[in-house]
Amino acid sequence: MIRTTLTSLAAALALGTSAHAEEFALFVYETPADFAARDDAARGPGYWGAYAELAQAMGAAGIVRGGGPLTSPALGSRVAVRQGQSSVTSVDGSGEALSGWFVIDVADRAAAEAWAARVPAASTARIEVRAVLPTPMPMNP
Repeated sequence: MIRTTLTSLAAALALGTSAHAEEFALFVYETPADFAARDDAARGPGYWGAYAELAQAMGAAGIVRGGGPLTSPALGSRVAVRQGQSSVTSVDGSGEALSGWFVIDVADRAAAEAWAARVPAASTARIEVRAVLPTPMPMNP
């Protein structure tokens, strides 16, 4: 239920507007233990609750533009094309892995970094902050 609430909240907040200056992506990387906490009966509510609180704070600040959680790395794959040949490999999930993202619209990099420090995974793994480039072509032709 908490996961559904967080996803619904993030989707609803993505529709908002803002007078902020720049969009940043906060890429959330988590440890195998963080991923395990998601579905653990004892730790799951605290895990999802912490993200729901962050999403609510971002919503109250009017900065959320999008984002969402990703499935376990063990369910992912990597695709590469070299010399016209594609290869697909499994993701082993043995170390830190991308677990989700937020896109926020804030005044500057310092503000984005301050929000990144509030992401629950910042205390166990890392959050990567990257400015979003303007799209040079239409996304919906």
